[in-house]
Amino acid sequence: RLKTGEAELAISGPLTGDWERLEARKLYEQKFGLLMSNDHRLSQHNPVHLDDLAAERLLSRPYCVLSEMIVQKLKELGAQNISRHEVPSVDDLPGLVQSHFGVGVWPLSRKLAGELMVNRLEGIDMSRWIHIHTVFGRRLSAGAATLVGLLRSKDWSSASPSASENMESVH
Repeated sequence: RLKTGEAELAISGPLTGDWERLEARKLYEQKFGLLMSNDHRLSQHNPVHLDDLAAERLLSRPYCVLSEMIVQKLKELGAQNISRHEVPSVDDLPGLVQSHFGVGVWPLSRKLAGELMVNRLEGIDMSRWIHIHTVFGRRLSAGAATLVGLLRSKDWSSASPSASENMESVH
């Protein structure tokens, strides 16, 4: 929609495709972990070793790059018959995980309820940069320009837990 002019800006992770007029400015780094129930067999492992996931059902959202990376790494380790289930929304993950249906990728900036926790996953960079995208040379409306200015001037350091914080979430 940016290309056609239907949208003036977009906020997202990295966009695929090469378009020379697309401007991307980093806002903050979003960190992720492995969502599981407190009584899951891997709950005492922090970080979780990648090869321990071979026997797990991976709950993944459509177009989740991190889930795809996990599956690719498992295949490289020789895992076969990787069990996956597509979950349409990130909001559906906690209920499925709490019901012991599998484990999933979870943004650390989101709150958790119930008997859930998030652990690190060893061997994969579980983070991505959130960008604001605009079109180079295209004039922004006053509202869009103000929003861009506000987003770029915000201190995003509190948007994601720091590396020194414990990644386990309390219930």
